[in-house]
Amino acid sequence: MLRIALPSNADWQAPTLGFLDSCGLPVERVNSRRYTGHMPAVPGAVVLFQRAADIPKQVEAGAAEIGIAGLDQYLEAHPDGGAGILLVESLGFRGAELVIAVPESWENVTSIEELAGHCRLSPVGSGSIRVATKYPNLTGKYLRSHNAGNFSIIEAGGTLEAAPAMGYADFIVDITSTGNTLRENQLKTIAGGTIVKSQSCLFANRDLLTRDDDALAGVRILLELIEARLRASEYYSIIANIQGDSPSQIAGHIQDHPEIAGIEGPTVSQVFSK
Repeated sequence: MLRIALPSNADWQAPTLGFLDSCGLPVERVNSRRYTGHMPAVPGAVVLFQRAADIPKQVEAGAAEIGIAGLDQYLEAHPDGGAGILLVESLGFRGAELVIAVPESWENVTSIEELAGHCRLSPVGSGSIRVATKYPNLTGKYLRSHNAGNFSIIEAGGTLEAAPAMGYADFIVDITSTGNTLRENQLKTIAGGTIVKSQSCLFANRDLLTRDDDALAGVRILLELIEARLRASEYYSIIANIQGDSPSQIAGHIQDHPEIAGIEGPTVSQVFSK
């Protein structure tokens, strides 16, 4: 049996199922409230719907062989030397960035270097700079890699944009796709402040797959169909009516325009008008 963990969140579920359907991997279940289903194209595959943020932890812990979630969520949950492994880093949907956002009033902080210096100048202990985030591991690692000194991480859920205004954090690290919500809450991004450029990704538990040949065979089927879909997305089919005295003349006209000539050349069919 191959267990596939897919997002149950409303904003994740539709694009994920739509992508899989376009790969020839439709998911079938009794109704939308059912948290289990199956994937007919992959023999023995069982689909488990879970919160996107929880899926990387569950795959890492062995509750499922493979899963789909955000790259930011996978990297946050994946420990160094853990069982998780990335199979496809970008599935092409749900793009966003994990960014550092500071108050607009911090006029002298416009880059990660200036933020690191601001942290180093702050008092040690209770007076240190506070950062609110749902990504403590990625945040701490990134700030330390830029020699940010005295900072403390406040793990928080829900709406982080209000944290500086409410006074329980000085700046935030959060995921954003447009940056509009940050700007509306008087926050700004800084140069070098993008921690992860994220998108949907496919990952697996390496230890489980190395011990189960049947599950591994199912993953191969799934990967082949997904990779075929991703490669096909780079190509387009153009259909047009073109006047000409003969197929050869039309073909020659198209070949004069390499941008539409295709890989091997055009297919020319006669149009039987009314």
